Amino acid sequence: MKTPKLSAALLAAGAFAALPVFSQETESWKPAGTGMLRDDIVSSFYSLGTYWEFPVEVEESEQTPGRYRLVNAYVNAPKVGPDFPSDAVNYLVIDASDPEHCYVELGGTSYWIGEDEGGLQHMIVGSIADDYYNNKYSNWEKADEEGVCGTLSKGCITFPPRSLTVQTVNTEVYTPNQLDYDMGCQLVNGNSMFRLRLPGTPDTDIAISLEGMSSGGDGVVYDIAFSDDVEYVLAAVFPGEYNDRMSEQIADGMAETTHLDTSGSFVAPLAENGIYTVVAVPFADGESWTPSYLTREWNYSEHEWKNVGTAEYTESILSSNYLFDYNQIVIDEYTYSVPVQQNVESPWLIRLVDAYGPDCYPMATSTNYDSSKLHFMTFDFGDFSNVKLLKTDNLGINLNNGDFSIWSYASRVESDETFSQEIAENIFGGNIPTGRYDKSSLTATFDKNSFCLQTNLDPYLRWYEANRKGNARLVFPTDIGIIPNPAGIDGITISGDSAEEYYTVDGIRTDADRLTPGIYIVRKGTPSRKILVK
Repeated sequence: MKTPKLSAALLAAGAFAALPVFSQETESWKPAGTGMLRDDIVSSFYSLGTYWEFPVEVEESEQTPGRYRLVNAYVNAPKVGPDFPSDAVNYLVIDASDPEHCYVELGGTSYWIGEDEGGLQHMIVGSIADDYYNNKYSNWEKADEEGVCGTLSKGCITFPPRSLTVQTVNTEVYTPNQLDYDMGCQLVNGNSMFRLRLPGTPDTDIAISLEGMSSGGDGVVYDIAFSDDVEYVLAAVFPGEYNDRMSEQIADGMAETTHLDTSGSFVAPLAENGIYTVVAVPFADGESWTPSYLTREWNYSEHEWKNVGTAEYTESILSSNYLFDYNQIVIDEYTYSVPVQQNVESPWLIRLVDAYGPDCYPMATSTNYDSSKLHFMTFDFGDFSNVKLLKTDNLGINLNNGDFSIWSYASRVESDETFSQEIAENIFGGNIPTGRYDKSSLTATFDKNSFCLQTNLDPYLRWYEANRKGNARLVFPTDIGIIPNPAGIDGITISGDSAEEYYTVDGIRTDADRLTPGIYIVRKGTPSRKILVK
């Protein structure tokens, strides 16, 4: 894919009210030292898979303690374009004089973020709270109601998701009169990771990663890493999504914890499959600091689903759909390996595990994929001549188009009350596109337009045709023992007075006068039965 260029038209797409200019002419500033700025603007725009953190020169207002000024805020950030002129000076003011009502005044960053017909684009950052307080209302009522203020806690200033803004100018040094305040802004900080760690604040971040099952098979291994600023860490595992009560239980001694004096492994007792959160509380300078946590789904028990290897998946849903035709989603087609699981009780049900996750899909990163839980694509191979993708409510990936849900029309016509057989046949001129499995080649192929796609940002939640090129397929490297549903060939409707129809155990329909010795499934209405032909 091409690197995006953030033109003024694109930035205006997020259309937000213009921000004010706060006069700094009467203020004087004193050096405060070097802080650390963590980015959730450039890295998100470019899907870089990481949140940059880099040193920044910080000054403090001599008139108002708690007002900080960043000098050339992004000059030390990794570059996505050419170097910024070394003689340009820009300031970005972050007001934390009220720790519960922090805001960013509109200012330059000394960073080229993109390019348009006017030339290179200088990234200008501000905040909604600044607009509300200094421009519109002169109080915090509206900002509090919408929850857009940043906070200062333990030496770190953070902001809620989508509470910061970006605009651009085509000049090296930003001055307030350069911007047309009727121009819209794009809301940023979508993952709430933008942060200023003030000078002198210890580095108490803890990196937590899930490594997998322990060698003995009785625990789940997490890697815990932290800096020398941290004296020790207390870690514990809890069922469910994170909440503040978890860290409170650790601090109060109410949770069973593991004490780590240095970075290393933390082994959580293996429990049943589900969502679990590991919480790690750092201690430095004799006190506890902001906890770190990691929420992940455990999927180690094979009582319901067993791991059966991988499949080669040709992705032709996000890369080939109705929105793609109108340049609203432009994504390349890829073929890649995906882990596969098979249902133990119903071996005709096959699911792909995190097919659009960072370990599989080339477009996925840690910043655009929800790794807190596993995301499955479940296929019904109960009828080899009618392979269906069951409804997948969220693929887990967000490519700036919202969350994607997908479905096959062959499954939708059976489960969606608003999408009848008659409607489907009218759309497709009779035959509903579907999938087929060839057991000899271990390959599932799918007709053109056999899938549909939905994004949660569509106010009407419409389903759009996908796999328009018909390239979607699954290829299994070995026979994993897929069998048709012996209770009947799903998706085939036969009236009670219909003639008998015959299917092989692979789900392939065959004529009654062409039966060769073997076992067949006979359908005439419901239920079906198996017969042996000698």
